[in-house]
Amino acid sequence: MHNSSIYYHKQQQQQQQQQQQQQQQQQQQQQQQQQQQQQQQQQRNKQEILLGTYTTEPVYKSSSQQPTISGQILLPLLQQRFSTRIQSITVQPLLNFQNLPLQNSTNQNIYQQQERLNLNIISNIIQSGKSNQLFPLWNSYQSTDPSLSNAEQRLKKCCSRLNEADPECKKRFCGFDALEPRTVLYYLSICQPRGPTVGQMWDCASSKQNHTDCCIRKGVLPACQVYCETTNGVPTDYGKYLFCLSNFRQIRDCFREHLETHHNLYGDW
Repeated sequence: MHNSSIYYHKQQQQQQQQQQQQQQQQQQQQQQQQQQQQQQQQQRNKQEILLGTYTTEPVYKSSSQQPTISGQILLPLLQQRFSTRIQSITVQPLLNFQNLPLQNSTNQNIYQQQERLNLNIISNIIQSGKSNQLFPLWNSYQSTDPSLSNAEQRLKKCCSRLNEADPECKKRFCGFDALEPRTVLYYLSICQPRGPTVGQMWDCASSKQNHTDCCIRKGVLPACQVYCETTNGVPTDYGKYLFCLSNFRQIRDCFREHLETHHNLYGDW
């Protein structure tokens, strides 16, 4: 009888140990699943930040439409870069009206107001500090290749023919240096709200040609080559392609090299 009780007690202990082991295994599995989920979420967040702006949405092209800048993407970028200059600026969360169907004039007005607000944010950021501190090369920038003077002259001749473009923007920014990565956001913030100015000036710079082969030779990212094929204009929402800023110099150089040996958009030599 005593032996039976000992045997029964051992069995109970073994069962308890097995249950504890099973519980530990389940806990470990749950922890592993949680870690995997966290890693997947972090990866998705990185993709949304770095490449999420390059979506499968159709790219709308037009030689006269204005590029729009998404405050949800551009504002965090500027906040990260110029954090000391934005501490005094309070910005309410922005709704992404771009995803709303523009079924009537009311929605269209809302979307336009949203875009104006985005540009006001950028302008406030720039005006909150001295422009030479935000863009230290703006006052003294030089062309990477000053020998390409013909291209610069032909670009200016093209801009002079743009009757609908803003005169101040043509005077200040009609040059290939305006497409420098360090200055292009400043250029867009000033000229984007001024009618068809930016779209038309971009057409003058690109000559509305296909520069894809040149861009490939210069190492432009595949996702950014939409700015190289300019025969029908370029994407109007620069906010989706902010990760391409580092490639703007190569793209700009392709435009300039072409214009150095070709007529401009209006046939001027």
